[in-house]
Amino acid sequence: MAVKAVVVTVAATATALNGAQNDWIAGNSCLISVPAAGQTVFVGGSDVTAATGYPWLAGTEHPVGLDDLSPGYRGTSTPEATTGEIIYGIVASGSQAVNVLSQGI
Repeated sequence: MAVKAVVVTVAATATALNGAQNDWIAGNSCLISVPAAGQTVFVGGSDVTAATGYPWLAGTEHPVGLDDLSPGYRGTSTPEATTGEIIYGIVASGSQAVNVLSQGI
């Protein structure tokens, strides 16, 4: 298991915050931090918008547990049956750097 820290630039289009390969294997977790001088990042699925996303305000940190046990995985040993969870972020305009610390990868 390893720890990885990256900076993701969230744009005005849905941006994967933990979307690199193997970032969503079972047992992983992330700590996502929006810098204090930043703007609100709205999070959700791949279809997130600034109007529908959950707001993460500037200066906040959010621990997130990730689960790779999709219903298809429980019934089969085929790795392709898993989808994992990817968190997407979006900003109302411009862009915002977000710090992502992942563990268990």
